[in-house]
Amino acid sequence: GNLFFSARSLGSRGSKKQTASQSGPRNMALDGMRICVVGGGVMGLHTAVNLCRRGASVTVLEKEAGLGGVWRTYANDHSRVQIAEPAYRLGNTKIEEDFTTRAGMIEAMQATAAEIERRGGRVLLSHPVTRVRKEGESVRVVAADQLFHFDHAILSCGGLQEPRRIELQGEDVFSGDVVYGVGGAPDRVEMKGKSVVVLGMGAFAIENAREALFRGASHVTIVARNRNLILPRALGYLAFVASTPFGRAMDAPERRAVNGVSPELSEAFGRSFKALVRSAGTARTLPGEREKTETIPTASDVFFIGHALGKMRVLRDRVASLQPHSLLTKNSGERITADVVIKCFGFEDPDAWIADVVGQRHVHSPMLLNERMWMIKGERARRPKGVRVDPRLQLNIPPAATVLAEAMMELFVHYATHPQALRELMDSGELPTAPLGQEWGSQVSLGMWPMMQRAGADVMARVSDVRIAMSDSLRERYSCSQFLRENREWWRSCCARITGRDDAVPYPFEEVMEMARLEEEAASTAEKASAVPMSRL
Repeated sequence: GNLFFSARSLGSRGSKKQTASQSGPRNMALDGMRICVVGGGVMGLHTAVNLCRRGASVTVLEKEAGLGGVWRTYANDHSRVQIAEPAYRLGNTKIEEDFTTRAGMIEAMQATAAEIERRGGRVLLSHPVTRVRKEGESVRVVAADQLFHFDHAILSCGGLQEPRRIELQGEDVFSGDVVYGVGGAPDRVEMKGKSVVVLGMGAFAIENAREALFRGASHVTIVARNRNLILPRALGYLAFVASTPFGRAMDAPERRAVNGVSPELSEAFGRSFKALVRSAGTARTLPGEREKTETIPTASDVFFIGHALGKMRVLRDRVASLQPHSLLTKNSGERITADVVIKCFGFEDPDAWIADVVGQRHVHSPMLLNERMWMIKGERARRPKGVRVDPRLQLNIPPAATVLAEAMMELFVHYATHPQALRELMDSGELPTAPLGQEWGSQVSLGMWPMMQRAGADVMARVSDVRIAMSDSLRERYSCSQFLRENREWWRSCCARITGRDDAVPYPFEEVMEMARLEEEAASTAEKASAVPMSRL
């Protein structure tokens, strides 16, 4: 309850805050501790650099010849981060480009690796890990036929390991191109003037639909078994700017005290979004208010622009077969004209292979294998079978990899430096347990709850700092009206790329932008009026 609301948690809006990984005395809490981080992607490098800053001796083991995780192995040239920049800062270092490209993300990860090495850590490429075992008070790790010894091992192997590959009936007779929507394959296919069918409705699918229109496709049809929530970029700002402390829902009453967007402005966002859905004709393509979805929403303005232009649609169905010039659906029997088919079937369950590496089949909470072996990794949104958690708890960790990594790292630091408390927690039977290979998804923060409760108010406050610091960074980067002005330019550029006219679809958040500007001017005037001149002190 009230444990969440310390003075440090709430803070004062607009003040420069330090995250727990940047603050003073805690930096040396891990001085001399030998820690192995398996994985050189976003979460692995973010975890590793923050552990280095606290004085740990860190070794990163990456199986590939280069850093980047899924951004290097399976992202396309046109892939972009789907959320605003402060939500994925590596090591809390500002990335200049918003909604960063694949190249920008890899560059940021290389810079993070360089800092790890400057701080005395090691980043070893082409070191696939084949065995991790706890032995007494240490961990033995085998990688690239070498034996390493550490005090702790953290597996940050990523949630996107191997694309799911399914061959469709009739691929051999289809006259057009059939490609998977990953690894640069769509970049090599001619799209201009083509009818494109994208299979799936996840982030990669929406990205490929966007790029097909950018590259001149005449029409894009998305065929998916389930409807996923797609939001315009502007609503992503609204979600991430709410600096609600850990342990409170985004719509908690306290939100008004800490949120950078007023209730009136939030309502205006909602009105504008509903109007956009109506005008673009996307109401039937998105989940209804009562339709549950475990998938993290994808941000895409082009999804709505394409629908408004009549160049995109979503069909909830399955594929029966491919014909020479079309695709036949299973449920409705509709025949869709197709020149290009892009398969975006998601990724295989990422953790099943870990069981053989670590020599066990279960994980306690989403992150604890045993007292010396941990998992700090991204999650796709699924609910693990057989895990029971209190559904009333809404711990409010946003779907941002670096924020989740830092929250998990705070728990690791606490229990790595309080081993007796960890043993008592493991003996208590309070930790939820699930087989490796089942994803925690939206339940990841709930699975962490027993660890958080036992750790106490200070750790809760430190995790709240992580959440709030991200929101503060977002507001420091730009105010609401500034964000919307930049978003309007992006919206217009998308219209121009698709049609040649930047006004082809009117920007839907003009009213919200003007309201935000007036609110910001009023707040600035009030702040100046309340300031006391130094001469009067």
